[in-house]
Amino acid sequence: MKIGVRAHDYGKHSIEGLASLLREEGYDGAQLALPKVFEEIDSYEDIRLSHIERIRRAFEKNRVEIPDRSVREYAVETLKNCLLYAKEMGAGVVGTETAYPRLSREERAAWCPYMMDSLMRVMEEAQRIDMKLAIEPVYWHPLADLETTLKTIRMVDDPEHLRLIFDASNLLEFPET
Repeated sequence: MKIGVRAHDYGKHSIEGLASLLREEGYDGAQLALPKVFEEIDSYEDIRLSHIERIRRAFEKNRVEIPDRSVREYAVETLKNCLLYAKEMGAGVVGTETAYPRLSREERAAWCPYMMDSLMRVMEEAQRIDMKLAIEPVYWHPLADLETTLKTIRMVDDPEHLRLIFDASNLLEFPET
């Protein structure tokens, strides 16, 4: 059994300070409303990739899991904005991987439905503004292999707006630790 907490009940703290505090309090998980819990973030517009990486590292170090809803929502909205920016700049496609951290086999399987949900929402925007999105399979991410990639392409079913980035070196299997 895991015990989690609504982190903003503890007020605003530094990223690393909050992760440490929650671990000291005995929590295994935390719901994060980022502007309500971190001193470094006053609004969702303030969130930067550097914040997300610090949050991930601090919470991972303290073994406090974060339901990824707010982070995923931010990532989806950011990617939608990137599609629009790219279209305005005259670019033909925006490319993305489907995760950031190295995931275990179990984590990749668990993240796959979230990846599909996020991808489908981003594809709605790609279709709306008539922009192409290219996804890149990476062994450590939810889009980890040919089978998952083909399933994803079939589920999206939009050859006009969905593209694939192929970098063979990203598909090499490494021993999992």
